[in-house]
Formats: sequence, C-alpha cells, structure tokens
Amino acid sequence: MRLIRKLVISAALSLAASQSFAAEKVIFQLGWVPGGDNGVEYLAKTSDIFAEEGLDVTIVSGNGSADTLTKVAAGSADLGLVGMESLMSAYAETKPPVKAVFGIYNKKPDSLEVPAGSPIATFADLAGRKVAIGSYSSSNVVWPLVATLNGLDPASVNMLKVDAAALAPMLASGQVDAILNWVTVAPLDAAVMKEAGKELVVIPWSKFGYEGYGQSIVAGESVLKNRPEVVKAFLRAYAKAAKLAIADPAVAGEAVHKAVPGVDPVVATAEFSASIPLISNEFSDKHGIGALEPDLLATTWEWVAKSQSLDPNAVDPISVVDTSFLPK
Repeated sequence: MRLIRKLVISAALSLAASQSFAAEKVIFQLGWVPGGDNGVEYLAKTSDIFAEEGLDVTIVSGNGSADTLTKVAAGSADLGLVGMESLMSAYAETKPPVKAVFGIYNKKPDSLEVPAGSPIATFADLAGRKVAIGSYSSSNVVWPLVATLNGLDPASVNMLKVDAAALAPMLASGQVDAILNWVTVAPLDAAVMKEAGKELVVIPWSKFGYEGYGQSIVAGESVLKNRPEVVKAFLRAYAKAAKLAIADPAVAGEAVHKAVPGVDPVVATAEFSASIPLISNEFSDKHGIGALEPDLLATTWEWVAKSQSLDPNAVDPISVVDTSFLPK
C-alpha cells in the first residue's frame, strides 16, 4: 500500500509539474490602472479560469488606449484593452499590426460628470465652462463631434487635458465645472466627491446620440498568426469569467481587490456593476457577448471619421477586426 501511495503521489506531482511547465505565458495590458471595470480579467486570473485553459496570464497596468495599442503592436504585450475609436483612428494613419478580437462594450462608456446642483445638464450647457478630460482617454477622439452635433462649439469650452487620476479631485475641489470620464469610473469619482461633501451626477453620452463600440480586446497580428490557440483559450476564459461576473458583480469586485489590495472591493463592485449594461444588453442578447458586428463597426467608424475629418473610405471597419477567434 505504501508503494502504491508513493506512486500515486509521484504521478500527481509529475502531472502538476507537467501542467505548470505547459502553461502558456500571456501578457495582458490594461487600458489604465486596475479598477472594477477590470473585474472579468481579474476574476479569470484569481479563480484559475485562465489556468484551466493552460494560460499563465500577467495583467499589466496601462496608460490609455494609445499606450496599450503601441505596446501590443510592438509585441511587449500579447493582448490588451483598447477603445475601438482609438484602434480605428490608428488604422486611418498607420494601420498598426493589431486586430480587435472581442468587443467588450457594445455601448459607449463615455459620460459627462458634474456636481449635483450644477446648471450643466446638456452639452450645450458647457459653453464658457472649464472642463477636464484624461490626456490619453479615447473620448478625446470623438468629443468635438458629439459636442458639435449637440449644439456646442468645442472652441467655446476651456478644455484641460490632465492625468486621469486628477479628474475627480479637480471636480471635487471646484477647479473645473465638469469632467469627461467613463461611467465605469463614476463610482470611484463619486467616492472622491463624497469626501468633499458633494454628490456626483453622471450624464452618459449615449443619451445624446453617441453609438458604437467602446472598450475591446485587441491582439498583435504576430500573436494571432503564431499563437492562435492561445488567443482562443484566452477569449474562452474571458467569456466564461464575464458570465460569472455579470451574474455576481461582488465576485468580480473581490477578485480585483484580491489581486490588487489597494482597490476597495466595494468600489470595484460598483464600478463593474456600472459596466454591465455596456456588456450585457439587447445587443448581446441578439449577437452574443463579445460579438464584432459589421453594422455597429460601421457606425463606430462613421463617428471616428467625422470627428477627425477623415476620408470615410480611409478605413474598412471590418479590416480592424478578426472574428475567427471568438468563442463559439
């Protein structure tokens, strides 16, 4: 019996070592610092969903879509989070060796944030006001067009581009009248405002006609070509974790806190909860979570082209995506 026990233990250890050795290392670049909106990837990591797919995933902080796009294109990250607007804009200029492989947000996350009691309720109300936006935010790409189509001359706004971490403190201290940020960050911004004895009001851009894809997962073409099964495994794990997180946002919030203790689990849960309507809605019910649908891609590109005065024929929206890696 003792010999059999030794053989069983030895076999188990050998299997574990073999599985560990076989794990594919993946670097996943976030769009910004870790937060509740990253609940899916952290849940996949902390609950071993990535590991079950044979992946050893390292999640790295980012500095905006442009930064992530550059790193994925250069191969210093395998996959990453990038705003679809930023990807399409890059294609119009340089056509980077990067493709979107999973559409996380099929509704726009961009929003206008003001203190409760502010006279600002629409874009037109921003005329003559001081407004801050993150220097590397993908919202910069289309902000002028959304403003113009809603009766606001962008030149009439005193727009400040600042570090994203400074946005909420600037609003709370009264240095600016409004900030442009994502709805997924609103719970954290609200916490900062609360410390200053103020309440936050969030006004989604989607209420003003802004439609299209937002945050997406992108991969370098070299990874797609040389490690296709790794990309497929990553997206399978991501989709599985997304369903679990949507069903129980607190699990996602705790996962972020577990991996990054400095992130408050309550705030992270609220942030992920705010992102759920952008991921799971009537669009995903019809096309599936992560779907990269031609018509919505075309709408997204139309906004980008108009906002930057680009030739509408400069980019074929389908050319920026590769749908062959989506989970079946």
